[in-house]
Amino acid sequence: MSAAPYDSPEAKIIAEFADPNEFGISRTAGGVTQKFELSDKQVKAGKLSACYTAASTKSSRRGAWSKMGKQFSTPLNITGHEAMGLWVHGDGKGEILNLQRKSTPETGYADGEHYIVVDFTGWVYVDLIEPEGARHADYSWPYGRR
Repeated sequence: MSAAPYDSPEAKIIAEFADPNEFGISRTAGGVTQKFELSDKQVKAGKLSACYTAASTKSSRRGAWSKMGKQFSTPLNITGHEAMGLWVHGDGKGEILNLQRKSTPETGYADGEHYIVVDFTGWVYVDLIEPEGARHADYSWPYGRR
């Protein structure tokens, strides 16, 4: 599998970042705060970028999660577009972004996880080709169907 370039005419856009309420699912672990806003300060492509920040007062990184999600009113058909790509503006602090695709109840409640370690600064384009599961036990993610 491979991903087409981010500006390919065949690309299927799953997040426009045109509406601050596009990602209506929001949860955090205790001691963690998060903020999601649209920004024109750090833009790589288009007019706006999403700026997602989180902070923790926990003594350990394990279990210090925050979660933003987008739910589609009807399931999104990604046949032929299984890979994802996105621009990430990193701060080099080693955060872990876990981008998940969740299936519908009719297809068996599967999570496709893609980890990005933010060990870089500035803009990096990330191709997320195959989901991974080997590291899920290294972290404490908020699994569940809510």
